[in-house]
Amino acid sequence: MKLAVYKLCKTFFVFALVLNGLSVLAQTDTIVKKQRKVDSLMLDNPKYYLMLDGMVYQSAVSENGKQKALDSVMIRVLNETDFTMDKRFTKKGRCAIKLPLGKKYTIEFSKKGYVSKIIGVNTIVPRYDTFVSVFPFDIDLFREEPELDVAVLSEPIAKINFNNFNKTFDYDYNYTVKVNNNIKKLYAEYYRLQKLKKEKK
Repeated sequence: MKLAVYKLCKTFFVFALVLNGLSVLAQTDTIVKKQRKVDSLMLDNPKYYLMLDGMVYQSAVSENGKQKALDSVMIRVLNETDFTMDKRFTKKGRCAIKLPLGKKYTIEFSKKGYVSKIIGVNTIVPRYDTFVSVFPFDIDLFREEPELDVAVLSEPIAKINFNNFNKTFDYDYNYTVKVNNNIKKLYAEYYRLQKLKKEKK
């Protein structure tokens, strides 16, 4: 009799543990789903975004020359997450690009007679860091030169993403170091060609 009661109690105990485990799993699943819903609402909320506040210049014709604001530059914003495209133009060199959080973008700056440049922007942030951030930047475009090899500009000249250490958006410095040497060589060759053109006049 005692053995039968013991087995019955043991069965009920195991059954209770299974029910409790299922309850915990259900609660966890509900919490995860709610958190994902909150994250989605926050990231899609127009109140949370990255604002790129920039100036576009015409490149100087020499290393020590002066730049000037470049008007009517076309800016194409490709949303790599949703595969959508947006287009706008600079006014007196000034541009403001509002990018919702949680997405990846490729931004191209172009103007007829000038060599285009692109930058990459990743606005994916930890869910506890949803806010409005303003990121100032400058970029310059130089005139097309038939003898200048601009293959390096087929890739982004810079990448911007969220820095978890500083809790803000910043340049990807590892990428910058990687491409900086090629960019310097490109400009050195551009200045050389500009100097030759000036001497021939």
